[in-house]
Amino acid sequence: MPWKKSFLLALLAATLTSTATAAHVAVRFGSLHWIDAQGGLPRVQAGRVLVPLKPACNLLGLTCRVQGRSARVGSRLIPLQDGFVPLRALVAENGGYTLTYDNVAHVAVVGTLPNVDMLATPWMQANNDWGVHLRSPYRGPLSVRKTREAGRLRYTLSTHGSGLNEMTLLSGFPPGWGANVQSLDVTGAQRPSLPDNPNRDPGCRGQTQCTGSVGREALWVLAALDAK
Repeated sequence: MPWKKSFLLALLAATLTSTATAAHVAVRFGSLHWIDAQGGLPRVQAGRVLVPLKPACNLLGLTCRVQGRSARVGSRLIPLQDGFVPLRALVAENGGYTLTYDNVAHVAVVGTLPNVDMLATPWMQANNDWGVHLRSPYRGPLSVRKTREAGRLRYTLSTHGSGLNEMTLLSGFPPGWGANVQSLDVTGAQRPSLPDNPNRDPGCRGQTQCTGSVGREALWVLAALDAK
């Protein structure tokens, strides 16, 4: 019966897909927005920016391990709160990093001191390869809505009134996750176009929302956004 078929299709779609409410993006690495991570999206609590330990340590190139209710980072013990630690405490472990707060975008911004070369760290390499090539990087307020689908995660990014030309999603995988070295999966506007695998990304077409998807196994996901 037609109604039964429609009901089953709707039930299947609901099983394969679940949608979370939109969340504010709280951290940016250079020009790259941190839109997701295993363990949860960075958040602001009691005036502090808290980040999931393992993804944050990987992005910052730090060696971290859980020790009781704390995280050992170098010679320091940093209190853990449900798997999260203060971003400022991690940034302080590398003298070349800077941490500022953008009051307009309401986002913590990780950067580097002048003439500091740390391209071996995942976030710096990603920013150097994909962030600095943006014609007009969007650095304003951003919210993200994540939808779980069969085998993939779909992200809808929304600006606060500014149109976007294009979006590139960067998914990070630490050594041992399918390769012996750190690896990065690129989807969206800046993905290389090959003869047997052309890039047909439609871009954001000047809209204030843009959507893309990545595999579900990534440790963290960054977004490079080009403003209209």
